[in-house]
Amino acid sequence: MDKRKEMFRVDYVWRLLFAGAALISGGTAAHSGDGYVSDTRVQCDIEVREERNMLRMRGVVLADDALQGVYEFEVRSLGGSNSTSIHQSGQFSAGSGEPEYFGLAQFGGTGASYNAKLTLYFDAEELVCNKRIDQGKEASEKRI
Repeated sequence: MDKRKEMFRVDYVWRLLFAGAALISGGTAAHSGDGYVSDTRVQCDIEVREERNMLRMRGVVLADDALQGVYEFEVRSLGGSNSTSIHQSGQFSAGSGEPEYFGLAQFGGTGASYNAKLTLYFDAEELVCNKRIDQGKEASEKRI
């Protein structure tokens, strides 16, 4: 198993424990502060990587049971004189217990901020992950 998948699995276990504790306490199984959301069957996140002044974002879904659906991946820049808006969509399949990746947005430069949104439609349900990315801060800390 490669290092990235191993890290994702460890993170996945902790998030499942968090989700279970939230459900037992009567809360919801959502943690939107870092973009991660779970409906206890399906988890989604937005992976952010920064290398050599390039920022890269993509959607991640993890499901233990077979799952098919449609995704929408949107990224918008915040502030500044230049604005960027990217919208991607398509079909996805997941369910092997391994992370599935889709959608990709890449940006050059430094110091920009973005809002990223990943929406999954499956089994007549909708699951939304949101994340704010401040290039040079959030991007360098968030590794999946």
